[in-house]
Amino acid sequence: MNPTKLSVVIITYNEAKNIASCIASFTGLADEILVVDSYSTDETPSIAESCGARILQHVFQGHIEQKNWAASQAKFDWVLSLDADEQLGEALFASILAIKNNHFCLQSIAHKGYFFNRLNHLNGKPIKGCGWYPDQKLRLWNRLAGKWGGNNPHDKFVLNTGHSSGHLQGDILHFTYPSSTDLRIQAMRFGKIGGMQYQNRHVLMLTMQFLFSGMVRFVRNYILRGGWIYGIDGLQICYWQMVETQLKYSHALKNWFFNKGKSSAHSTFLLIILMFFLCVQYTYTPSLRLGKKFSPASYYPCSINEIPRPNLDLGDHWILGQTTQNRAFSLGVKMRIAPLIS
Repeated sequence: MNPTKLSVVIITYNEAKNIASCIASFTGLADEILVVDSYSTDETPSIAESCGARILQHVFQGHIEQKNWAASQAKFDWVLSLDADEQLGEALFASILAIKNNHFCLQSIAHKGYFFNRLNHLNGKPIKGCGWYPDQKLRLWNRLAGKWGGNNPHDKFVLNTGHSSGHLQGDILHFTYPSSTDLRIQAMRFGKIGGMQYQNRHVLMLTMQFLFSGMVRFVRNYILRGGWIYGIDGLQICYWQMVETQLKYSHALKNWFFNKGKSSAHSTFLLIILMFFLCVQYTYTPSLRLGKKFSPASYYPCSINEIPRPNLDLGDHWILGQTTQNRAFSLGVKMRIAPLIS
């Protein structure tokens, strides 16, 4: 009896440097390779097509929305979802091939989805501390049994009630951070996107999370989850995790204030607290500055050359970039308060 067929689905935007390696890692496993591209400006579509992929163009409106749309376009019900900067490790390839040949049954159990561990890399080095491992992801599933959910940008596939899942041996190899600069850029952007998801929470809860969640995350990942073992790399990872968490809640609070809190009795007090802590945070985060406004399409990492120079347009949102050591104090204060009042 022939094995059940499998579609491998990848969403992309300007992934010319990664897409060929990603596709090569599952050669011989996929019955269909589907790449849903968000109108890349590089050679991503042509490279993917030369590797045997079917290419569809679709405007990016968010991770969850894009991945659900991509899954709906697959030819087969069983879908393996990967990002372009991910690859299948050899052990995971063998595990998936084995259950595919057994009609996606694991030890006679017909699960509707399968989790894998994901091994994240920084500067080409695997990191198993800092809360980065095992980083379990449900990436192989029957598309009729669930859909993508969670909160952008941290999407996850959610099986419908009543369906079981299994766990396969082996790792997804994740190469999202080829340098420390990419780590910082990603933290900044994830913080911005994440803030959009939490602005409807109660303001007191958001305030407490803004004040304490970042530090709790740093202590947990650096001390309790072995970040210190990886030296400067571990310190950078845990630090930027802390910054991402604080930015997420600071953006949520800013959105709450301007959308709901202007008439609130305690909004002025809250604004003062936020200004104080944002100034403290940015004072000790010297690589923050003003830049171009954020848009969902700008989620994907860009090169440092694409980041604009500092400017005095306080109506713009800030984004990660390089700064000079001799920045005037008055300019620094304006730039640090700007995200709150923009």
